[in-house]
Amino acid sequence: MIRSELFSPAADRSLVAAFAFRKISLLFFALCALVLWSFLALDARHHPDEGLYLYLAAYADVRTLLDPRGAPAYPFYVSRILHLLIARAIFALRGPGGAAVQLLAALYAFFALAAILLGTATVRRLVTWRAEMALAVPLLATSPVLVWLVGKTLPESPALLATSLALYAFVRSLEAPEIRRALPWSTLAAVALVAVALTRNAFLLAPLTLGATLLLFRGWRFPFGRVLARGVLVGGLAVSLSLAALVLLGIAPSAYFWVYGIAGTEHAPWAVRLYAGVMAVGPLLAIFPVVPLHRPRVEAVFFLVWFAFATGAVYLLLADVETRYLLVNLVPLLGLGCLGIGALAARLGARPGRALLAFAVFVVTAGVLGRAAQPFLEHEVEADQLDTVIATLDREYRDGYTLLTAWHHSDYHYLRVVYPHRRIHSVERSHYRRSVTVLDEKDRRFYGDGILLDFDALARVPRPWIYVGFEANPAIANVRRLVAHLPFAGLRAWAFGIVEKVAKRRHFYETWVWREPRIRVVPLFEHGHYRVAELVLAERPANRSGAGEPLLP
Repeated sequence: MIRSELFSPAADRSLVAAFAFRKISLLFFALCALVLWSFLALDARHHPDEGLYLYLAAYADVRTLLDPRGAPAYPFYVSRILHLLIARAIFALRGPGGAAVQLLAALYAFFALAAILLGTATVRRLVTWRAEMALAVPLLATSPVLVWLVGKTLPESPALLATSLALYAFVRSLEAPEIRRALPWSTLAAVALVAVALTRNAFLLAPLTLGATLLLFRGWRFPFGRVLARGVLVGGLAVSLSLAALVLLGIAPSAYFWVYGIAGTEHAPWAVRLYAGVMAVGPLLAIFPVVPLHRPRVEAVFFLVWFAFATGAVYLLLADVETRYLLVNLVPLLGLGCLGIGALAARLGARPGRALLAFAVFVVTAGVLGRAAQPFLEHEVEADQLDTVIATLDREYRDGYTLLTAWHHSDYHYLRVVYPHRRIHSVERSHYRRSVTVLDEKDRRFYGDGILLDFDALARVPRPWIYVGFEANPAIANVRRLVAHLPFAGLRAWAFGIVEKVAKRRHFYETWVWREPRIRVVPLFEHGHYRVAELVLAERPANRSGAGEPLLP
């Protein structure tokens, strides 16, 4: 169904016709693009939140996940509970380890691809479709944010698929004049919205802004009354089913909406928020100027308004915008890309061969730029670098060692899942770790001896004690290096000022081990963003005056 909608045959001399003329299979082209996409995307970088999700899915049972007194991060993850259940199913098959993480990442990559295809099918039903418009798909797929998403195990992937399915089903329900024929599609849309609500509820902005745009355009291609009635039907079903799911799971509304209170307290400079927007749009930004050339022009206006609504809602509701939040506008962005490609194809149709070659060069260039942008997008775990660190330690400490992580949220959780049989502990405390707090005690009850809050707890685990962590967030460190090469001193100073507003933590030096007089921190080596040291017993209080200096190679 989807393939026929995306790649229907064209009789005119279009770009797709150029493929047929040269006897190149579109399926072969799609497979090559998929392989290239996977190669570009798999870079071993992981978002800070991934480790927590993976750890909870691997080691916490469902009862604990749904118990407000269970995991310390309960309010944070409870609105993504479906994502945790999917990950838990994978770990039930494979058990904790790198293979299970890779399997989950592969599944989520498929979800992202399916979301793009469903989004294209939705666009096809809302515009005057021409086959060459489907060539916008590889351009969207090579945008930095989608290249970034592949290989991650974040709730955005299943939420993106559920969002695209909800949009497609809702449009199909609008096409049915009779309620009897529309009801299955309306029900499917409502169920998909429930899945969105239980994975990444911010993505509900996509169907809400579509509904607002349809109403603004008096129903668009559908009767206004039908749009209003089907919207109320789908919305009512979705709200009812979502509330039933929360009651069934025992999730209180206050816990479910807790993350919005936290999101409202976080603020990022406008330059950072603008940067996130550019990374989300990617190469399709170059297509925007030709979108108004599309005929009929009202279609271009419709998608521009939908895109503005979806993007504006994110910026209006959130003071701290990460690139992944803007995946909400994926389908309207794809629509604009399809209209822009269609407008270009209409003007280059007389020379389809050269146009196809130019398009291929554009896609490859966009893919290279999308890949090059990855070190500067949100991530906090460099898995390949951590693997090298552990391999190096295995060679040097053949009798074994205890690994101590400086950063609990990402490094500890991730390493405990990927290396389930190693002795790995966290030595981080909450609130900049100056003293043991109530939250730390809750951590200790949940993690047991996985978290070591003082020297007495550390003394109970075997030596040698190897301490590993990074100083600055890797993405921020990469941006800082890039800023250092800007051409003008004034521009560098302005950019450094923005970076320093974001770079608030020095994780490696913020744990209690630096203030413990019975421990001396002995530098071992550095690899990539990671610093490695051995903690040894000190005969006298260690001198901490050099704590901020770089470790020796």
